[in-house]
Amino acid sequence: MPPKGLSLEEKRKRLETIFHESKDFFQLKEIEKLGSKRQIVLQTVKDVLQSLVDDGLVKSEKIGTSNYYWSFPSEAKRSRETTIESLQIQLADYREKILQVSESIENETAKRKSENEDDQDETFTPQMLAQKESTLQSLQSELASLNHCNPETIALQEKMTMKYLEAANLWTDQIHSLLSFCRDMGAELPQVLQACDIPEDLDELVLPVKD
Repeated sequence: MPPKGLSLEEKRKRLETIFHESKDFFQLKEIEKLGSKRQIVLQTVKDVLQSLVDDGLVKSEKIGTSNYYWSFPSEAKRSRETTIESLQIQLADYREKILQVSESIENETAKRKSENEDDQDETFTPQMLAQKESTLQSLQSELASLNHCNPETIALQEKMTMKYLEAANLWTDQIHSLLSFCRDMGAELPQVLQACDIPEDLDELVLPVKD
């Protein structure tokens, strides 16, 4: 079974170790030779080296016609610390944005729920309920004060008035019948009216004519 190849991260660590152990400057050809001695395939050394340069773990400078590469442990440490700080700032920024979006979603959800459930009891607080009861009582009082203008109320009052009028006229007819009986029996009508406290001009009641 052939030996398992190195992962990219393992290649990066081995290549970076070459710089840290030697603390020297190298050209690409030298790095390829040293890398192959550490089981890094020669054809992949250039790409691995470039990834270290891109991440700031290895410095590169062109001097004349040649490119030189170097990396010291202290510089690598500072580079990693800078990278970590940058990532932490980005992470904090992402968390803040996530929090803002979450709050916006919660606010919008609560707003829509409130709009859709305004008539449900669970949406009322005791203060809201007391306020609505006060408003209802005020409206009921206002309605009662205007009730005399209600056509149904007017019709009911007219009906009750006619009922009382008919009852009064019935008693008036009975009084006249009684007075006629007394007169037929020989009684003096003025004395009967005075004794019974009956007005002389007693007559049936009628409603005033509407304009």
